[in-house]
Amino acid sequence: MPHKMKEQRIKQPAPKNSDRLGRRGVIRKVNSIAIPSLILLIVTNSFVLIYQIWTILPDYEHPSAVGNDNNTITMANPNSWGETTNSNLDDQVEIVKRRIRREISSLNSSAIALKRALNDPKNKVVPYDIVPRTLEESGEYYGVVHLLPAIPKHRRMTLDQVHNLTYFLESRERPNLDDHPLYIYNPMLLPLNKEIMDETIIRDLTLGEEDSTVAYVAVFRLSNFANCHGPGRGVPETFRNYLGIALLDKDLNIVKDRAHGNYLNVIIDVNQDLFDANWNYCKIPKHPEFSLLKQWMQDCQLIAAHPKLSKTRNQLILLCNEYAWPVLLQRERAPTRVAPMDDGKHDKSKIYFKNKYGRGLHLTAIRHPNELLEYGKNLHFFTAGADANGPGFLEIWAAGPHTVLPVTFEGYPFVRPGVPPRPMESKAPEPNASYVTLDARRPEDTGDVLRDRDNGSACCVPIIWRDGSGHKRKLLMGVSHTKTRRGKAIKKSKMYNYVSRLYAFDPIPPFDIIARSGYFCLGFGLNKFLDNPQHDEAEQSDNDQVWGATNEYKLNVRDDFFECPRIHFVSGITEKIDDPDTVVISYGINDCYPRVLEVSKNFLVQLLLPRN
Repeated sequence: MPHKMKEQRIKQPAPKNSDRLGRRGVIRKVNSIAIPSLILLIVTNSFVLIYQIWTILPDYEHPSAVGNDNNTITMANPNSWGETTNSNLDDQVEIVKRRIRREISSLNSSAIALKRALNDPKNKVVPYDIVPRTLEESGEYYGVVHLLPAIPKHRRMTLDQVHNLTYFLESRERPNLDDHPLYIYNPMLLPLNKEIMDETIIRDLTLGEEDSTVAYVAVFRLSNFANCHGPGRGVPETFRNYLGIALLDKDLNIVKDRAHGNYLNVIIDVNQDLFDANWNYCKIPKHPEFSLLKQWMQDCQLIAAHPKLSKTRNQLILLCNEYAWPVLLQRERAPTRVAPMDDGKHDKSKIYFKNKYGRGLHLTAIRHPNELLEYGKNLHFFTAGADANGPGFLEIWAAGPHTVLPVTFEGYPFVRPGVPPRPMESKAPEPNASYVTLDARRPEDTGDVLRDRDNGSACCVPIIWRDGSGHKRKLLMGVSHTKTRRGKAIKKSKMYNYVSRLYAFDPIPPFDIIARSGYFCLGFGLNKFLDNPQHDEAEQSDNDQVWGATNEYKLNVRDDFFECPRIHFVSGITEKIDDPDTVVISYGINDCYPRVLEVSKNFLVQLLLPRN
């Protein structure tokens, strides 16, 4: 057995009484200092903690929703309105570049130059890029390329990445969805026009500040899918669409909140929030589609409508593809109010959308999304007659023939379930295009180069039109689009080439089309035409895609290339705030970045006039 050693104990000498009393005295002295200091420290930290909570948290709490059964749509959301849910605010760019408006001496020379070019005998076939070429040579335009500051840094592409195809393809296949780059495109603007919009909507977004700089609400599509390196690269398996909202000033810059200093922009995962709230486009619970997260809500538009018994547009409508529903959009610190379509009987059906990124704005669905038309897309709202608050219609087709659906947005549901829609078609012959472009049919062609029916892109702004007799009349002007045909015998390089045209129609039913332009394209955010180009628009943007590989993918028709994107998609048109002679056109470039362009209304009308 192993030998056990005895534990040795070393006896310490007992302390003297004087030593004990001395130590106790020191302890008493230390305690007399430490205890008050500790109390003071606790009180100070408490005040600091209370102050931080008071300043960081939003000014009011998220209204809690209760219940969660198949008949109730609620948002089980512990987050407050305006909080980010998947990102840290420190991961956002807090200072962004401002677009500086340069002086423009006149808005007439661009219209005169365009008229001259269109009627030049040498231009028997007008090039598609005549619009961006004329605008850049005249300098009579104002363009802005946006990037939402709410997009976290790790979800952006930088200058050293925007030309890298390998990185582009690899990044969208990452296992963590929140590590995918986010691309922003297809913007539309809603001007806060006091002449037609109710004061309640404007006050929600300006907080009633007399010197508020807020002039527009901008809506963007965000996605982890893009065509920055041209179409045909496939769609990621984890394809996602998001809704971006920002407040803009008159120079189209994103507005800062004066109290918090943050930019007023948010990104919302509308599809996910609807899914979490048990809303589904599929109405059959046992159907396999019912349990799948779909991405139907994309290319959304924000509309100001007027319900019954209202003389002003006091209800916001969110329109995403074929779905529309009444919403409330407010700033932090905006007074609590009841939306016109909120009857108080459907509180459990409200959806308080979470801000995935960003803060300062709150979006609430007052009612469920209402399906307006089965499998609808490229739908656009306009009002008939001379009054901006006339009866409402939804444009379904911009041509072939012009087709609309009466939808007033006066009461919910906008379209009664089970009642088939009754579209209205124009019976009048459609006018010829004002000029000829390269797609015109040739004897050797086996088929049309472009698809034969125009889809709507954006609608509408009023114009004054002179007919052949010199009589003036009011028309509504919109933008349509089409694209090159697809097929097994057509090369991929010749597919997915988009062109636009303007059309003007009678504002009285059945909305006959009176004039149509030839096809054209809109330009890149990077100047291409001048010998000594000015890059102020690109240099004053934080969106590095404006310098990227997307500039290499140009419109190609009949193997001719033009200085404009292969895909330009007009997603919004409106009059400039406080300036009805200027039009604001917003569009996406190669599904990669957005551009907003101010041009003279007279410049656009020139495209509609027949050639001499």
